[in-house]
Amino acid sequence: MYAGAMKKVHETFPHSADAAALYADALMVQHPWDLYDRLYKPKPWTPEIVRVLEQLVRQFPLHPGASHYYIHAIEGSEHPEKGLAVAKRLGNMMPGLAHLVHMPSHIYIRSGYYAEGIESNENAVKGYYQYLSQYPPVDDFTEVVVGFTIADAEITNYSTLFNLHKGAEKHVLQIPEDTSLLPIRGGQSQHREWSRKESHLDAWVISRNGDLFL
Repeated sequence: MYAGAMKKVHETFPHSADAAALYADALMVQHPWDLYDRLYKPKPWTPEIVRVLEQLVRQFPLHPGASHYYIHAIEGSEHPEKGLAVAKRLGNMMPGLAHLVHMPSHIYIRSGYYAEGIESNENAVKGYYQYLSQYPPVDDFTEVVVGFTIADAEITNYSTLFNLHKGAEKHVLQIPEDTSLLPIRGGQSQHREWSRKESHLDAWVISRNGDLFL
C-alpha cells in the first residue's frame, strides 16, 4: 500500500528527488536484503528499484538518500563497481554522519578496493566516537547507533581480512565492547551475545603475521 502510494507521488512529482528516493526505499523494504540471488542475478523486483535510483543519482548526484539507497541496490549485483563514483561522493557528502561515511565500503570491498574500505570505516568509527563524546548514552538510547556501529565494525573486519591491515584488529574488537554496555529500550544490550552468533567479530581478526586468532 505504501509503495503504491509513493509510486503515485513519484509520478506526480517526477522532478522531486525526495519523492523518488522514498519510492525506491518503499520498494526496497518490501524485499529487505533480497535483491539478488546467490549467483548475483537480480530478483524480479530489483530492476525497477535500480532504474529509479540510477536516474535519481544522475539527476541529483548530491542527494544523500539516493546515494545511500543506490549503494544498497547494487552492492549484491554482478557489477558493484558501477557504484564507485557514487560511493566516492557519498563518503565526503555528510562527514558528521557515521553511517553514511561507512556506506561506501559496501562498494569498495566488493569491487576490490580494500584499502578504501578500511579508510571509509575508520572515518566512520571516528565520527561515531565524536558523536558519543558530545552526546553520551542515556536511558532512551536506541539500538540504531548499535546497529550501524556493528555494521561498520564488521565491514572493517572483512577489509582487514582481505588486506591484512595491521593494527585494525584492536580497534575493531573495541567497538562491541563499548556498545554492549549501552542501555537499549529499557534494558541491557543483548548485542554481545548477538555478535557471537552472527558477526563472529572475535574470530575474524588478523594477527601481525597474518594468522587468524581468537
